[in-house]
This record gives sequence, C-alpha cells and structure tokens, in this order.
Amino acid sequence: MQYRIAILGSLFALGCALMPLAGGEDDSTSAADLSAARERFGQAQWALENGDMERFDQLSESLAHYPLAPDLAIAALVQRLNQAQASAVEPQIAAMAGTAPGERLRRLWLGRLAREKRWAEYARLYVDNGSETRECLYRRALRDTGDAEAAFAGLADLYLTGGSLPDVCDPLFAAWAQSEGFDPALVWRRIELLLARGNDSIARFQGQYLPAAEQPWLAFRLAAATRAERFPSAPAGKHPNRARVIAAALADFAARQPNSALELLTKTFADLPPAQAGLVHAAAGLTLAARGERARALAELERLPPGAGSLTLQQKRLRTGLKLGAWELLPQWIEALPKDESRRALWQYWLGRALEQTLDTDPPEPQTAQADATDQKSAGAVAAYRRAADDRSLWGFLAAERLGVAKKIAHRPIPINPERLQELLDSPRAARLRELQALQQDIEIRREWREYARALERAHQGEARAIALREAAALAQALGFRIQAILILARSGYWDDLELRFPLLYTELTEEAAKATGLPPSWLLAIIRQESIFNPDAISPADAMGLMQLLPSTAREVAGRLELPTPAAADLIEPALNIRLGSAYLAYLNEVFDGHEALATAAYNAGPTAVRRWLPQQAPDASQEQPMAADVWIATIPYRETRAYVDRVLTYRVLYDQRLGRPLPVLSELLPPIGPRGPVRPANME
Repeated sequence: MQYRIAILGSLFALGCALMPLAGGEDDSTSAADLSAARERFGQAQWALENGDMERFDQLSESLAHYPLAPDLAIAALVQRLNQAQASAVEPQIAAMAGTAPGERLRRLWLGRLAREKRWAEYARLYVDNGSETRECLYRRALRDTGDAEAAFAGLADLYLTGGSLPDVCDPLFAAWAQSEGFDPALVWRRIELLLARGNDSIARFQGQYLPAAEQPWLAFRLAAATRAERFPSAPAGKHPNRARVIAAALADFAARQPNSALELLTKTFADLPPAQAGLVHAAAGLTLAARGERARALAELERLPPGAGSLTLQQKRLRTGLKLGAWELLPQWIEALPKDESRRALWQYWLGRALEQTLDTDPPEPQTAQADATDQKSAGAVAAYRRAADDRSLWGFLAAERLGVAKKIAHRPIPINPERLQELLDSPRAARLRELQALQQDIEIRREWREYARALERAHQGEARAIALREAAALAQALGFRIQAILILARSGYWDDLELRFPLLYTELTEEAAKATGLPPSWLLAIIRQESIFNPDAISPADAMGLMQLLPSTAREVAGRLELPTPAAADLIEPALNIRLGSAYLAYLNEVFDGHEALATAAYNAGPTAVRRWLPQQAPDASQEQPMAADVWIATIPYRETRAYVDRVLTYRVLYDQRLGRPLPVLSELLPPIGPRGPVRPANME
C-alpha cells in the first residue's frame, strides 16, 4: 500500500514540476492533444472510483504534463488517507497549497490528526480558512503542545459572538476561563450578544465560565430576558458589572413594559450612571414609538447620551426619528454616531434632509438672527448633500438630485500592468482553471477560486493584499469567470471597475422580458445581480432557484397565470424560463403596488404581505393624513435584509441604465410618496 502511495507521489511531483509547461496553450499543445488528455483524465477518475488501480496508474502516468495531473494523485491518496503516512501526505499538501484539491487534502488530514490527537502535526499544518472548528482545534493544539499564551491570544475575537460556536470550542473556553488574567467581563459581553439574538440557552451555558459569586446575577439577567410581566429582584451585594447588568435587564423589561421600567429606573436604580440609564430610556423610547406615543418616545430617545449604546441602538434611534419626522433632533443624533458611521452617504443624506426640512419650521427669531440661522442650515444642508453625492449609492444619487448635479458613476478599470496580467494568464493556476472550465467542473471551479482568494489573503497584508486580490479578479475576468471576478474584487475593496462588477449578461433574455412586461431592462438586471450575481445554478437555503431566485411555489403560480406548463424545480435553473417567470412576477408586484419600484422591489424580497404591513398607518382623520416620503419609507423598512436589498437594487438599477447606455432615471420621479394604500401621486394628492 505504501509503495503505491509512493509511486503516486512521484507522479504528483512530476506533474507539479511540469505544470508551468501547460500554463499557456502554445503551439506545442494542440487542441487534439488537450482533448485526448481530457478524455484520459476522465477515464482515470472513473478507474479510481471503480477500484481499477492498474488502469488508473497507467492513465496517471500518461497525464504527467496535464495541468490537472496532481488532482489524480491527491484523489487516490484521499481514498486511502486512513492508512497514509505523514511523509506521503505533507509534501502534497505543501505543493498544492491554495488549490481546491490541496486544501481538501489538508482539511481531511487535519481531521485525522485531530481525532488521533497529534497536536504538534496539527499546529504545523494549520492554515486559517475561516472555519471556527479548525481555529478552535488549532488553539487546542497550541495549548496541548505547551503554548497556552498563543492559544489564548486573541481568543476573545472568536468568543464574542451572538451566535453558537462549535462544541469543540467548549474545552478551549473552559481552559481559558481558568487561566490567569481571564476577565469574566468578557463572559457578560457575550451573554448580552446572545440575549440580543434570542439565544437564551447558549447564554445560560456561559455560566460555567463565571465564578460562583456571579451565578445569582446570571440568574437575574436571564429572568429579565424572559417575557415575564414582572421585573425580577436584583441580587444583594456588589458586582463589578452591576450597572451594566441592571441596565441591560431594565432595557429588556422596557421593551415590554416601558412605563414600569422607567419607574424602576427612577425609584430603585437612580444610581445608574447616565450612559447606562440612557440605554433604558432609549429602549423605552423605541417601545413608546411603536405604540404611537410620539412626544414621549422622542423625549426618552433624546436621553441617550452621545457615545452610549451600541451602534445598532443608535441606528434604531435614528430610523425611529426619521419615521416620526423628528427633523430637529436628527442632526445631533447623527453627530453622536461614531465618526466613520456618521460620514456614510446614508447619514450625510439624512443630515442634509433634516437641515433642509427645518429651514421653514424654526420658531420666530429677530430677523437678522433668523436669517443667519437659515443661511447656516442651508449651507450645512448643501455641504452634507455634497459629501453624500460623492458616493456611488442610492443615497448619493438622491443627494445629487437634491443638488441638481450629475450622479457619480466614475468607472475606473482595475489598475493592472498588461505584462503582469499576461504573467498570470501563463501561470499553472490559469492552466488549471482553463481545464476545469473545459471539463465543466463548475463546483470545483468555485472551490478553486475560493481557495485561491484565501491563499492570497493569507500571504499578503494591507495594500499588498488588496493588489493581489485585484489582480486575481482581473485574471478571473480575462478567463471568463465573471461571477468569481465580482466576488474576488469585492474582497479587495475596489469598487470602481463597473464593467467587471456589473457585467452585461443575459441581455437578450432581459430585453425580451422587458418588452413582454413593460419593465425597464435595467431593473431586471439589477434584480438578477442582487439575487444570484448571474449564477444560473444558484440555490438559496430557502430553495429559491436560478438567476432571479424563484421559489418553486412562486414559479408554479406565475406559470399558471401565464398559461405555461407547470415547471419542475430543476427547470428553474434554465435562464430563459427563470427570467421569463421572474420578470412576470416582478411585473405582477409592480402592478399590485401601482408602479412604485421601491414597494415592488421590497415585495420581491419579503413578499407583498409584509410590504402591505409596512405601509404607513391610516390616520384617524383621513383629511389630515400626510403621505410618507419614499426615501423615509426605504430607510425605515423594519427588516434589515429587505432594507439593504431595496437600497442595492435601486443603486444597481441606475448603474445598469448607465451600462446599457440608457438615460439615467430620476429617482425622485420613480419614488412618489407612500400612503396607507400605496403610492400617492401628484394627481391624487390634491
């Protein structure tokens, strides 16, 4: 057995050594030669799967010059990995590091090392691939080989999450909690993260990492997180995190019983510091706002001190202020955000809107002072809009329209030297990818690009990493891997290559669908770009399928409406059918919501029932009813996913109009105000 593995290893090494010869398909590599090699490669795979090792060895030897030859040696080794020796495995992992087969072998070998508790070998072969399980096992390997300091260094970054972590991490955390210098405050931070996401049972499990003296406080905190109508009694005695624990418990209670929580804050817990008390006031304010008590809600929300509370809480306060029309408070709330957040186009747009909105609503002042204040606000609004308009986004585009200036598009291709791109095209990596493409190995192609990107991220830091990823994206584009080019470029943080990021794919089908439905082709392309990034085989965890991510039930309903044959789920990966049904469904939603693109787009993501529920509530006196501005409605959509979805699709809609050479839409005309029954257009606003 070991002799066979050694022979395969020799073939593998020969293949790796000769791979550069196959980098570019030059005159010596004819199409016929490649076709024959591809056929033998498939035969070798079949022979291996069926246990014909003699035939496999013969075919493998004949493929030594073929770019995918190393894959065969690795596949053979994987079949016998439980009997393999490290001397046969480790060289192959090293030689094929950063490729799909090489990293598959590493993953399986690390699994065996962990089962056999061969921690020194595990630590030596470990590379970060984003797996929490792998990281925990690596840190355990460090600890069990005598390097506890390295094992626990930076462990808080992994631990502090509101979600679950693999069971293999628990012994590591238990050892960490017993180590010198461990701070139980970290446990309390994770408990709050878990409770915020409704993971009460995991929060309770964290109690094993707390000292015995803190167990009553954990019981108190967990009791406050339940849906009980009474607030639990706080434990007697001191606690190093008393103020934070009580404030978090009161904030949970305020979400259910705001009046009782505020009374407790005043009478029982008046000693809480302002930052902690502010969390309770803010939680009560959000609840009062949901109940329609506008004045009281704003008064409580205003009591959140600058810098207090999480970013999520501050964003919720701002969105609530928008929904309530608290224009006079928004500028100071935006100013209270962390600097990087406050400078986002979203909040600069709303700063401009708030300052503009309050120009005519200030109380009377002496004429000169009033004129100065108006001029200041007007200048502030213009400055905020200009900062927002510099961003290529929905909010930047809306700000540009407010200013009456052109929307920022600014396409700039990836900066890459042609010689460097040719070097990449001639590389063994490119040769592998060409062969995988020729063999239509779509899943393996995705794995190969994923491991390539991870390898670049491990090998480089800072600007060097960004450059390496940009080059990889340029390579993907040059080889025709459009989806992978988009994904890798996003990892680089380079956003200006619009031709790469927004490819013109399936345009004949979208043009045909646009004519059939009356929808703009740019809208259809925007939906596809957001839903599947043009991957016709995409299947979501909810079983939405294809380019426009149709649920089979929705597809059947739309097909029936169009008097088409009922499609099977597998039919939905066919681009023509998927686009025909998806565009018809979008057209139906557009009709349901009277041609309002934001409402129809939101309904495509969340469903029409949810969107109807999110429409502004009808006022008791219909004559006093004021519609909600569409930008306010978009910014205050309750579901974060749908809010981001509408934001992106409307942004992409503009960018695809530019890519198609069509006039850019005026968003303010596409997005009329919204009332309790849907769009409120000028003709029926009178």
